[in-house]
Amino acid sequence: MKLLEVKGLKVIERRTNRVLLKGIDFFIQKGEILGVLGESGSGKSLTGLSIVGLLPQNLQISSGEILFEHKNLLTLSIRDWLKIRAKEISIIFQDPLSTLNPVLTIGDQLEEVLYYHLGIKGGEAKTRIIEALKEVGIPDPHLRLKAYPHELSGGMRQRVVIAVSILLSPKLLIADEPTTALDPSIQMQIIELLRNLNRERNLSILFITHDLGLLRWFAHRVIVYYRGQIVESAPTESLFTKPLHPYTQLLLNSYPGRKGDALHQKVFSFSNDLFADTQQRAKCYFYERCPLRKDCDPSREPKMISVTETQAVRCLLYECQ
Repeated sequence: MKLLEVKGLKVIERRTNRVLLKGIDFFIQKGEILGVLGESGSGKSLTGLSIVGLLPQNLQISSGEILFEHKNLLTLSIRDWLKIRAKEISIIFQDPLSTLNPVLTIGDQLEEVLYYHLGIKGGEAKTRIIEALKEVGIPDPHLRLKAYPHELSGGMRQRVVIAVSILLSPKLLIADEPTTALDPSIQMQIIELLRNLNRERNLSILFITHDLGLLRWFAHRVIVYYRGQIVESAPTESLFTKPLHPYTQLLLNSYPGRKGDALHQKVFSFSNDLFADTQQRAKCYFYERCPLRKDCDPSREPKMISVTETQAVRCLLYECQ
């Protein structure tokens, strides 16, 4: 059953009308881990922020729907948004130190969440907080209640952020590069923690990352972003063993330990101007850089095509076949 469905999501910059997300379509099943893969600036984090209503003021959603349990979040009032955020949908970011309040203790911050949403404080709040801290693997949680964020390690701070995010038993967790700032050994601990929460709570997770290694081990299914569009969608193992889009092939070939091929050598060097769509001559954003484009018409805009029952790709190559 679909928990979240995004349909035709378009995000623009208010002042310039520059399109940052163009027609994003995907869904997350209940209990599923969906990986979002792509380079920096491709629109992954904008998607997560759009879902929880936290876009910067200079950006706006110009069209589309975000359906959570069949309810369009974009039609909600601010008051209703606040009820859903954290209680139904939580988000964690890559830098826990910027997420936590530096002048409040860990215990005060978690109690604030319980009091704001559920009106719970005092002894009952303390019991719930200690249980949440235990669940995310924090040792001696009763002692950590009086600690300030700067007194904890990076891994411990991220565990606290995850404890905050699950305190109200949400149905969907958006994890935006949650392990980027951590050491590799700590990264795996956090990923294992999220995996356990997925299994034990049937928690759906939207996992945003550029780390192919973590993604292959963690996600059930993957969507690949390129310049504000989804260019491929597939079960994780299918994506890694038989990637369809040339850009996906590039990402996999650039991963350390994977042998590069002719495709890798031809398209490895990219411009950093990811959203210069006013300069784009072809309607396919990848066309100018694609070594396999020779028989494709640049005036045609590629559509998402289902190649198998579970794998889809946005590529003119498959329309030309």
